Amino acid sequence: MNRRPDRNGARRWTLAILVGILCVTVLWACGRKGDPLPARVEKPAAIGGLTVERSPEGFRLGWAPPGAGVVRIRILRSDVAAAPCPGCPKEYRLLTELIPDDAGVMPATYTDRSVQEGAACTYRLVACGPEGVCGEESAEAGIKD
Repeated sequence: MNRRPDRNGARRWTLAILVGILCVTVLWACGRKGDPLPARVEKPAAIGGLTVERSPEGFRLGWAPPGAGVVRIRILRSDVAAAPCPGCPKEYRLLTELIPDDAGVMPATYTDRSVQEGAACTYRLVACGPEGVCGEESAEAGIKD
Protein backbone atom coordinates (compact mmCIF):
# COMPACT_ATOMS: atom_id res chain seq x y z
CA MET A 1 0.00 0.00 0.00
CA ASN A 2 1.41 3.34 -1.06
CA ARG A 3 0.93 6.02 1.40
CA ARG A 4 0.83 9.62 0.28
CA PRO A 5 2.80 12.02 2.40
CA ASP A 6 0.69 14.23 4.63
CA ARG A 7 1.35 17.65 3.20
CA ASN A 8 -1.05 19.42 5.58
CA GLY A 9 0.90 18.19 8.61
CA ALA A 10 4.20 19.43 7.15
CA ARG A 11 2.68 22.80 6.40
CA ARG A 12 1.35 23.05 9.95
CA TRP A 13 4.78 22.30 11.41
CA THR A 14 6.44 24.81 9.08
CA LEU A 15 3.86 27.45 9.99
CA ALA A 16 4.26 26.71 13.71
CA ILE A 17 8.05 27.05 13.47
CA LEU A 18 7.80 30.34 11.56
CA VAL A 19 5.30 31.75 14.11
CA GLY A 20 7.60 30.64 16.93
CA ILE A 21 10.60 32.35 15.34
CA LEU A 22 8.54 35.49 14.77
CA CYS A 23 7.40 35.55 18.42
CA VAL A 24 10.94 35.07 19.73
CA THR A 25 12.21 37.82 17.41
CA VAL A 26 9.48 40.26 18.44
CA LEU A 27 9.95 39.53 22.15
CA TRP A 28 13.71 39.86 21.83
CA ALA A 29 13.38 43.19 19.97
CA CYS A 30 10.97 44.69 22.50
CA GLY A 31 11.76 45.69 26.01
CA ARG A 32 13.90 48.12 27.86
CA LYS A 33 17.14 48.93 26.14
CA GLY A 34 18.26 51.61 28.57
CA ASP A 35 17.63 55.27 29.06
CA PRO A 36 18.76 57.48 26.21
CA LEU A 37 21.40 59.94 27.28
CA PRO A 38 20.43 63.58 26.74
CA ALA A 39 22.87 65.90 25.07
CA ARG A 40 24.97 67.77 27.56
CA VAL A 41 23.49 71.24 27.83
CA GLU A 42 25.36 73.90 29.75
CA LYS A 43 23.39 76.52 31.65
CA PRO A 44 24.46 80.09 30.99
CA ALA A 45 26.21 81.81 33.88
CA ALA A 46 24.27 84.28 36.01
CA ILE A 47 24.49 87.86 34.79
CA GLY A 48 26.52 90.07 37.09
CA GLY A 49 26.80 93.74 37.87
CA LEU A 50 23.09 94.58 37.82
CA THR A 51 22.46 98.25 38.68
CA VAL A 52 19.27 100.32 38.77
CA GLU A 53 19.15 104.10 38.59
CA ARG A 54 16.46 106.68 38.14
CA SER A 55 16.16 108.37 34.75
CA PRO A 56 13.60 110.80 33.30
CA GLU A 57 11.94 107.94 31.40
CA GLY A 58 11.76 105.48 34.32
CA PHE A 59 14.21 103.08 35.97
CA ARG A 60 17.32 102.36 33.92
CA LEU A 61 18.88 98.93 34.40
CA GLY A 62 22.46 98.16 33.46
CA TRP A 63 24.55 95.00 33.75
CA ALA A 64 27.78 93.38 32.65
CA PRO A 65 27.55 91.91 29.14
CA PRO A 66 26.57 88.24 29.31
CA GLY A 67 28.92 85.47 28.23
CA ALA A 68 28.90 83.68 24.91
CA GLY A 69 25.92 81.51 24.06
CA VAL A 70 23.26 83.77 25.56
CA VAL A 71 20.39 84.26 23.13
CA ARG A 72 17.81 85.77 25.49
CA ILE A 73 17.77 87.78 28.70
CA ARG A 74 14.67 87.66 30.88
CA ILE A 75 14.05 90.71 33.08
CA LEU A 76 12.08 89.98 36.24
CA ARG A 77 10.55 92.67 38.46
CA SER A 78 9.12 92.61 41.95
CA ASP A 79 7.03 95.48 43.23
CA VAL A 80 8.01 96.04 46.86
CA ALA A 81 4.63 97.62 47.64
CA ALA A 82 2.91 94.40 46.53
CA ALA A 83 4.75 92.28 49.14
CA PRO A 84 2.21 90.80 51.59
CA CYS A 85 4.49 91.29 54.62
CA PRO A 86 7.89 92.87 55.37
CA GLY A 87 9.74 89.55 55.79
CA CYS A 88 7.98 87.61 53.03
CA PRO A 89 9.93 86.55 49.95
CA LYS A 90 9.49 88.77 46.93
CA GLU A 91 7.41 87.57 44.02
CA TYR A 92 9.16 88.26 40.73
CA ARG A 93 7.22 88.46 37.49
CA LEU A 94 8.48 88.53 33.94
CA LEU A 95 8.74 92.13 32.76
CA THR A 96 10.24 91.52 29.31
CA GLU A 97 12.68 89.42 27.32
CA LEU A 98 15.58 90.89 25.37
CA ILE A 99 17.13 89.32 22.28
CA PRO A 100 20.26 90.27 20.32
CA ASP A 101 20.03 93.10 17.79
CA ASP A 102 20.52 92.62 14.04
CA ALA A 103 24.31 92.61 14.52
CA GLY A 104 24.00 89.81 17.11
CA VAL A 105 24.90 92.05 20.07
CA MET A 106 23.01 91.38 23.31
CA PRO A 107 21.87 94.61 25.02
CA ALA A 108 23.37 95.48 28.40
CA THR A 109 20.79 98.14 29.39
CA TYR A 110 17.03 98.44 29.62
CA THR A 111 14.70 101.23 30.75
CA ASP A 112 11.56 100.22 32.61
CA ARG A 113 9.03 102.87 31.56
CA SER A 114 6.08 101.16 33.23
CA VAL A 115 6.87 102.18 36.81
CA GLN A 116 4.42 104.37 38.67
CA GLU A 117 5.32 107.54 40.58
CA GLY A 118 6.67 106.63 44.03
CA ALA A 119 7.19 102.99 43.09
CA ALA A 120 9.74 100.75 44.77
CA CYS A 121 10.93 97.85 42.60
CA THR A 122 13.63 95.23 42.63
CA TYR A 123 14.90 93.47 39.52
CA ARG A 124 16.65 90.24 38.60
CA LEU A 125 18.00 89.00 35.28
CA VAL A 126 18.14 85.48 33.84
CA ALA A 127 20.34 84.50 30.87
CA CYS A 128 18.98 81.81 28.53
CA GLY A 129 20.86 79.70 25.98
CA PRO A 130 19.86 78.54 22.49
CA GLU A 131 18.39 75.24 23.75
CA GLY A 132 15.92 77.13 25.93
CA VAL A 133 17.84 76.32 29.10
CA CYS A 134 18.09 79.29 31.45
CA GLY A 135 20.76 79.88 34.08
CA GLU A 136 20.48 81.11 37.63
CA GLU A 137 18.90 84.44 38.51
CA SER A 138 21.24 87.37 39.03
CA ALA A 139 21.60 89.13 42.35
CA GLU A 140 18.75 91.56 42.88
CA ALA A 141 19.05 95.30 42.56
CA GLY A 142 16.37 97.80 43.41
CA ILE A 143 15.38 101.41 43.74
CA LYS A 144 12.64 103.45 45.33
CA ASP A 145 11.30 106.31 43.28
